[in-house]
Amino acid sequence: MTPEKNKDYITCTSDTTGRWKIGIRSSANSITDTVDELTTVVTKLWSALQQLCRVKQCVFAVWVYDQNVTLEDALTLNVKEEEVYHEHLKNDNDISSKLVRHAFETVANDNKYARITHLQSEEIELCLRLQSGDSQISKSDTEFYKNQVHDEIVDEEPAFQPLAITVDYTRSEDEESEKVNTVEIKFTSMSDIWFADTEQGRVNRHRLVTVLDEVQQQFDVMSVLPNQGNQWN
Repeated sequence: MTPEKNKDYITCTSDTTGRWKIGIRSSANSITDTVDELTTVVTKLWSALQQLCRVKQCVFAVWVYDQNVTLEDALTLNVKEEEVYHEHLKNDNDISSKLVRHAFETVANDNKYARITHLQSEEIELCLRLQSGDSQISKSDTEFYKNQVHDEIVDEEPAFQPLAITVDYTRSEDEESEKVNTVEIKFTSMSDIWFADTEQGRVNRHRLVTVLDEVQQQFDVMSVLPNQGNQWN
């Protein structure tokens, strides 16, 4: 029997098939506060992700200043940073929230005037329901995750991980179109498994929606942008 897409395996497509963004209103008043806030946000996010995936590798960007600049000047680029570097975290099992917290706190202690601007997953292992049962799927697992080009399966490793997660400390507009400091959590999927009209699709969709709902319940959510271009079945 020929294996079926979204039943026996999922595919990676060149077009983004799912994107969800959750905007959290920041309460930070200083650069030091932002590190504490991001530490709390990522710790809670990691806890919510456990039922859907394991983050095995990620990287976060750090901007370091040579003086105690205001958060306003840093975000509006009125002050030039002295150094920008990237801190990589990797674990064969998963990067625990404890490991993330330790890394963030180490950066804050080592660099008095540092702010973490961006965190991005580099390797994620998803727990997805397929016809054969639950499978642990990552970018390199070509048995369950295949590359698709123009509706054809190509015999090569997919270029993108099936789900990417980023966290950004930025400035955005609220409902009154005022500029506010925001922590943005973004989920980007290169697979359409969440929209499949199958029992497997419904199970996986429920897991993703549960994570998105839990993340929203944990914070002072300012805005939520759902997936564009697809509809939940």
